[in-house]
Amino acid sequence: MPALALVLAGCSGGAEETGAVADHSDPLMAAALAGPIMIDADMVDRNGANQLASFADADGSMPRPDVGPEAAARARAQALELVGGSVALRPVPEPADGAPAADPALARCAGQARPGFRWAAVMPQAFPVYPQGAVLEAAGSDAPGCRFRAVSFATAVAVEDVLAFYATRASASGYGVQHTSHDGENVLAGGGSDGRLQVRVRAGEGGLTEVDLVTLES
Repeated sequence: MPALALVLAGCSGGAEETGAVADHSDPLMAAALAGPIMIDADMVDRNGANQLASFADADGSMPRPDVGPEAAARARAQALELVGGSVALRPVPEPADGAPAADPALARCAGQARPGFRWAAVMPQAFPVYPQGAVLEAAGSDAPGCRFRAVSFATAVAVEDVLAFYATRASASGYGVQHTSHDGENVLAGGGSDGRLQVRVRAGEGGLTEVDLVTLES
């Protein structure tokens, strides 16, 4: 899982041709994410949609979701409940080759994000952490005009399941999203009148799927 600071930098333009990540984010953000991230338990408890996710322990140890068919089946069942059943699932747009273009709206707010697991507990209702996902890092902002959230998490379900869940949630929210595929990573990106969305999904180690979820509410 790449550091979330790199994901935030990616919102502002992605990697340079040399392979180094363009540093368009607040340099203090990268430094803060390198240190311990504290949990605000009150904020975690406040958002019911995200109680299905797991967070780091108080000692800083990282959570790891259950793996295997049964764990994946439980997570998929909860995700289906959130979208209204299998009949409500929307097809994922066919992927285009290449990295997604930088989103100016996300770029404008990425530098104002500050770290903390509490941001994962206050995701937009339409775009929660995938059920049973293990939150690894989170950052966000409630600055005027920048209600921004960025979360990295791992899940036992397949890449296709994650893409279908967020594509369906995007469709239900009136968002138009494009699907791109590049260097083993699938990206759903776009938005609508209510905000912006970017979901980066890739196969991880040990049978897990790794996800970076970035939202901006208007």
